[in-house]
Amino acid sequence: MKTRRNVAGVQVTTGVPDSSLAARELNFLVRLAQAAASTPRPDELLELIIRETTSAIGTDVCSLYLLTGRELLLTATNGLNENMVGKVTMKVGEGITGWVAESRRPAVVPDVSQEPHWKWVPGLDEDRFHSMASVPIESGPRLVGVINVQSTERREFNSGDIDFLRAIAAQVAGILERSELQRRTEVQLAEIRLSHDIHERFTNLSLDGAGIHSILDAIGSLAGGRAALYSADGYRVRGAGESSDGMPQRIHLPAPASAIGRELRINAGRPPRPLDVIPVRAGAEMLGLLAVGVDEEKMDAEGRVRALEHGSAILALELAKERAAAEVERRLRGDLVEEVLAGGL
Repeated sequence: MKTRRNVAGVQVTTGVPDSSLAARELNFLVRLAQAAASTPRPDELLELIIRETTSAIGTDVCSLYLLTGRELLLTATNGLNENMVGKVTMKVGEGITGWVAESRRPAVVPDVSQEPHWKWVPGLDEDRFHSMASVPIESGPRLVGVINVQSTERREFNSGDIDFLRAIAAQVAGILERSELQRRTEVQLAEIRLSHDIHERFTNLSLDGAGIHSILDAIGSLAGGRAALYSADGYRVRGAGESSDGMPQRIHLPAPASAIGRELRINAGRPPRPLDVIPVRAGAEMLGLLAVGVDEEKMDAEGRVRALEHGSAILALELAKERAAAEVERRLRGDLVEEVLAGGL
């Protein structure tokens, strides 16, 4: 005997699921698990899920919406206009898909034309599709998206259908979580490699005795803007040449140089241009200011950050070396003068 219960405000038919359908669903989940173990690309797995869900559950359409901010983006579909993938969005709470995302509850709609939550999307939806089932995709407490199935014939999806869709949604969530973890790992590795390469370049310049002018050229090249060295009171002291051409002779800071943290953006020069100013410190002692022009077209944000960090550190080392060398020279000259005077006496 079949009974009815409400799921998300719409009717769901419950009963004994068809054994052949259950076997087909089980086979599908086994194939999916095998594909997930052998296919490294998450987009291929998602396409497989969407493509085969329709046959496994016996529908004409399967669509995947993923949450981006407060909107659901059509990410994949089998049965609807694939040209709309990446273009169609639904706000959370909008349409049946948005309602499922907002309520975190499944929805079954035997006839979408009679459903108040239904929203027609031009270029995507078709009149021939009548029935729909939709479940949220969740990863723990976090909403990931929504998966929908649709059929041309009127169909009352039962609890077995909903359970199967939930199992598919769980697989999708796991694939996306692994994909995000892999993406973050790759980003972190890329940042580490970039930081290492920039550090190695500046270290080699210092060890080769290239000097501050060459270091400023390297900073400008890596940071995507001209670079110059200024005194703590804002007067340019180094950077004559191509990398600092057009840089102002003096920069005015809104606060004392000692109060600058890691980085400060100012406008300087005639006409005023944006500059990033970074303190050059040896411990607590302020040795100078590194200023680098801002060129949005050439700027690699991550590379610029690393170039400024390592560049200011190597400049501090070079200035400290120059200061130490000048102190040694001063002392030698003083000793020489004393010897000359002593000999003369």
